[in-house]
Parts: sequence; structure tokens; C-alpha cells
Amino acid sequence: MIYPLEEKSYLDILNNYPDFEHVSSVEGKIFSFENENSNNLLNLRNIYGIKKIATGEDTFEKVVSVMDWVHNKLFNSGEHVTPKAKNSLRILEISGKGQLFCIYYAIVMNETLLSIGVKSKIIYCLPYEFDSDYHVGVIVYIPELSEWCYFDPTFNTYFLGDNKMPLSINTLRNTYRKGITGWNVPNFFPIPIKKDWALIFYGVEYESYDKWYSVYMSKNCFRFASPVKSFFGYGWENKDRWIFLNPLNYSIKNEYDQNWIGNITYTNNINDFLQIP
Repeated sequence: MIYPLEEKSYLDILNNYPDFEHVSSVEGKIFSFENENSNNLLNLRNIYGIKKIATGEDTFEKVVSVMDWVHNKLFNSGEHVTPKAKNSLRILEISGKGQLFCIYYAIVMNETLLSIGVKSKIIYCLPYEFDSDYHVGVIVYIPELSEWCYFDPTFNTYFLGDNKMPLSINTLRNTYRKGITGWNVPNFFPIPIKKDWALIFYGVEYESYDKWYSVYMSKNCFRFASPVKSFFGYGWENKDRWIFLNPLNYSIKNEYDQNWIGNITYTNNINDFLQIP
């Protein structure tokens, strides 16, 4: 299927594959999380004073403060730059030297949260078909909500429910999906980036980051992927293992699958993918 320009087409795609399996099928833990006092995370925490950055009375507030710090630390315009390795220390070394892709924001936010004992993991947000364009964010386990919630350090935002609390990837996906008879945009924290250039997405120009992002994420919340170990620098070697969460009845393997670095395991079960840590 070729994406038409109409925004509604992304909702049609979600409704063609509306749900995941919800009854857990795996005993034991699939995912593991690095101890905050490991050498690399301890170095990160001490070098950048992360405990002073992660302010707030509860996990949610600390996560938002970390996300804000990561965004402001890494955001820059100009030519794209590439760190020597995909880990937070290497990425932070080149902050301010050029523009970084979303994956680097997600790595820094994820490892920063791990360094203060907050369970989080990188999440790739993938479209229905290969189009050389996807997005990477972070999902964080918020104990006060008993939920894995999505955060986006690249754009310093998160999606909001009616209770003003962050949404899970499943709730986000369903909120878009239920707009099949009209464009239903989930609420999200306004993106604090000044629009100094044209925002064009599949031939359509958008007047603000908020309007652009609402359509962009409707495309990129079709399926998801995370490394099984949320560890410093993990996920970027052929031996490293990833879990792909596909909706029921979707079994297509495209260039995202074929060119992925690491071993892939597939599941349709969202409860297995979002296990309580």
C-alpha cells in the first residue's frame, strides 16, 4: 500500500489491524534492566549530576525533568553529526556540535533514567510499510500508574490522557484508531520548538510542529520494537536481541525487519511486550 496524502489513510491502516493479543503467553521476564550502580551508569550519573537534574516528587515528574534536560542538552540545528558509539556518554560528548537523529535522544534519555533506577526502554515506532522513516522514543514504567508510558525527548513532549497523565503506546494507538470517521488527535504537551523551516510531510506543509507531529505519529504507531536488555550501549550488535510487537494478523517482513541489527523475536502480545518489571 502506498500512503496517500490524506491524513485519514493512516487511521484506515490502524483499523485494518486494530488490536494485539492481551493474554500473557510467556512465563518469566522477557526484558531486563541494568542496575543503576553499574560502572557506566554510575559514571553517567556522576559526570552530569543526574540526581540534581531529575527533580520532582514522583516518578512522572522526574521523567519529565529528565526529558526536558535531554532535549535542551542535545537539540541543535545545522548538519547532522554522528557519535562514535551509540551510548549516552559518547552522544553527550558531541552535544551542541550539530543535529542529532531521534535515536540518540532516546538513548540518552533511556540511560539517564536507568542511572537513577527508573525502569525504561528505547522504543522504535514503526509504520505499516517501509518508507525509510520511523521514530524512536522512550517508554517508562510509572509505578504510580502501573503503566508503561511513552515520552519523546526529540520533541520534548508526551501524549496526555483525560487525567493529564501520559499515555501508553496502546492507548495512544487506540486514540488515533477511534478517529476513523474523522481526524482524532490525541492530546500532547505542546512542542517547544520554534518553527524556523518548512515542515513538509508527504507533500503537505504544516504550519506548526504540533500539527505536523499529530500526523507524523499516526503513521508511526503501527508496530513497535525494543531491545530485550535495557542496558548501557545494548542493542547495536548482531548478537543483541530485539522484540517486535506486531498487531494481530500482520506478518509482513519488510526492509525494517530484513536490515535490522540484532536478532528479532516477534510477538502479537502487548502484555508480554509491556511486562510489569
